[in-house]
Amino acid sequence: RGGKAIRNKKGEVVGGDLIMKTRAGGQEITAATGRIAPNRKWFGNTRTVDPKELDKFRDEMRVKAADPYSIILRRKKLPMGLLVESNKALADGAKAQLLEVESFDDTFNAKRQRKRPKIEANSLDSLVAAAGEAGSKYAQDSSRDRDVLVE
Repeated sequence: RGGKAIRNKKGEVVGGDLIMKTRAGGQEITAATGRIAPNRKWFGNTRTVDPKELDKFRDEMRVKAADPYSIILRRKKLPMGLLVESNKALADGAKAQLLEVESFDDTFNAKRQRKRPKIEANSLDSLVAAAGEAGSKYAQDSSRDRDVLVE
């Protein structure tokens, strides 16, 4: 009783609840109770959104984020990654078009030439000079807070 299996000297199951293949949990398994009817909603996309709804959501979230008297509940349920990425795109302006920089064939073709990183400096001295110029340009702009998004 109690679901234990009855075993012989060799350890084989010869009796008890485990031997009954037509019963489970004290109930008989039939065609109606032994199978679960499939449902289409199990196999569909769970969290999808079309672009118009996403744009509307971004606009509403931008308004709510700017309002100091409102808070957002259930942040983990919202696709915050989509909002952050759009804010970065707005802050950086127009991103460099990848195909203008390097063509599709140069990147993904069987005879692609892209085996090493492309450095625009021809020599070590020009690389050091470019790095120094970029560092001084960065230091000049240190008074500005880069974490603040300016619209």
